[in-house]
Amino acid sequence: MTNQSLSSFAEKPQPLDTSANWIDWERAMTDVLKVQGYSDLLKGQRNAKWRDPEGTAPHRLRREKEAWAKRQEAACALIGTCCGSAARDTLAEAPRIEVAVYLRRLRKEYQPKGNADAAFLFDDFMDNYRLDKCKNIADYADQLSRARDNIHAFESSWDIPDAQLICRFMKGLTPNYKAWKSSFWLQNNLAPTKNKDGSETDGITFRKVVQLAQKEEVLQTQNEEEEVHALSAHSGRPFCDHCKKSGHHISTCYIKYPEKRRARDDHKAKRDELKAKQTSNPSESTTQQPLPDTSNQGNLYIAIYVDDLLIAGPSLDEIATLKAALSKRFEMEDLGECHFYLGMEIVRDRPNRTIRLNQRAYTQKILGEFGMKSCSKKVSTPMSTDTRLDKAPETFSSTEQDRSWYAKAIGSLMYLMLGTRPDIAFAVSCLSRFMSNPTSTHNSAIKRVFRYLNATQDLQLVYKGPLRPLTGNTDADWAGDISTRRSTSGYIFSLGSGAISWSSKRQPTVALSTCEAEYMGQTQAAKEAIWLKRLLGELLNEQPAAVTIFGDNQGAIALAKNPQHHARTKHIDIQWHFVREKQIAGEINLEHVPSADQIADGLTKPLPRQAFEKFRDAIGLEFPPF
Repeated sequence: MTNQSLSSFAEKPQPLDTSANWIDWERAMTDVLKVQGYSDLLKGQRNAKWRDPEGTAPHRLRREKEAWAKRQEAACALIGTCCGSAARDTLAEAPRIEVAVYLRRLRKEYQPKGNADAAFLFDDFMDNYRLDKCKNIADYADQLSRARDNIHAFESSWDIPDAQLICRFMKGLTPNYKAWKSSFWLQNNLAPTKNKDGSETDGITFRKVVQLAQKEEVLQTQNEEEEVHALSAHSGRPFCDHCKKSGHHISTCYIKYPEKRRARDDHKAKRDELKAKQTSNPSESTTQQPLPDTSNQGNLYIAIYVDDLLIAGPSLDEIATLKAALSKRFEMEDLGECHFYLGMEIVRDRPNRTIRLNQRAYTQKILGEFGMKSCSKKVSTPMSTDTRLDKAPETFSSTEQDRSWYAKAIGSLMYLMLGTRPDIAFAVSCLSRFMSNPTSTHNSAIKRVFRYLNATQDLQLVYKGPLRPLTGNTDADWAGDISTRRSTSGYIFSLGSGAISWSSKRQPTVALSTCEAEYMGQTQAAKEAIWLKRLLGELLNEQPAAVTIFGDNQGAIALAKNPQHHARTKHIDIQWHFVREKQIAGEINLEHVPSADQIADGLTKPLPRQAFEKFRDAIGLEFPPF
């Protein structure tokens, strides 16, 4: 663009010298640069891909940097044509040929001293002094402090807020300090790991996972005199400066050290440390690490979920001793008596011998996330009996936004259902089948579940009274899925009060009769019963009796007890005869229950209000007494 055409958009400033008005010159110079298309250079912006070049071709990145440098040089040359000899000498001292640096140098020299100049002076310091130009982080902090003192030396009332000073300080750190920053903010306490050169750096924290069903059984096996406490091990999310990925440190980077994974060794060492403190073998039925104690007071158990520990035992002294032993080896935070665990609130009523679990806070959170918290239209059941959901037509394709919203809603409801809300198990299981292509009908059905939760967010899963023998109920809805004509089976187990394990799932194959569908459901319930029976025996140090499983189909029960093959059942797959084998071995006992008393019915199909409330009461869900 020529000077003549330029004058039609912006007036070119007079050469800058000591007698010029800096404010007018800067305004005119800025207008000229904007007209020439250098607005991004005024702000000092750079392409974000240069800082994180992953996924960008090297030759394209090189060309972009060269083009950016040429634009900077052209813009700086334009600034030079508008400067006098003294101003050009000032620009010669600039560390880089960049528009923002040039203007900052001129502003420092020609702007009248005042509050604004103090701020620009501090910007100039941050642009020229970084950690990589200092010997260490302490030297960098000292220079930052001296810069602030120089700014305060101006005769002005301008001051740097502490928050701004800290942000500037963190901004000046090099990428090598990313791991240090994340460790600082997340309170990352990591055990040292040896590097290849023999030095030590941070490692990763010890992690084991406990299933929700194991947690609930551990809680119910504690009586009113026993204690349940919680610990938390601090952990952060480290960052690797070699592969530029989070989740591990450079000392454990499998890309830099492919021949040896340090994380595995560290995990094994900490696992062995826990085993060394055990006085008997660990549980074979769980992924948690129970620590039985052979004292006369009873057993101690630790349920581990990532870095959260739940300790159950009969004596506060025994728990305190265990806490002290673990704290010597791992960095722990003692949270005292457990009131919240994995998002679930634990309320103990010792006089009435009850333990109540609820996820009211989590329920309110997801209701707010999906805009259903203020919905005034509430319902008494999660799914209407008139609902018959089918997959979308082949010509229909939902948007990516709808699929993302639907999948997020299912995931949120799934965690709630697995924790304390078996009453929505069937609804979540049914709705999760349509995540790949949800329609407006499916969205309306899932919103109905949220409206039900809004009306029943205070429901609690209650465990009360003495322990009774482990019992279960199983049921199936024959050909309930209208898309595939497969049946839905469900089971639920308890120890006399609240449910400790439940499932609602579509069967993998098509059943040819109601008897066959019930028989396949009994097999799934039998497998869960054997696992719970083994877990309960390890927790109580005694072998429970055979687990009674109640079903409402006489034909399925007779088929499990009668080893003879009939023409109508000989086609059933071999795996489903597992229940017959366990019945003969005495590990389970199948009994008949009238259909009106079958509590697992609510896990296989939608129920009307009265039947659903009866089902809800039978599985131990109650509203708080106050």
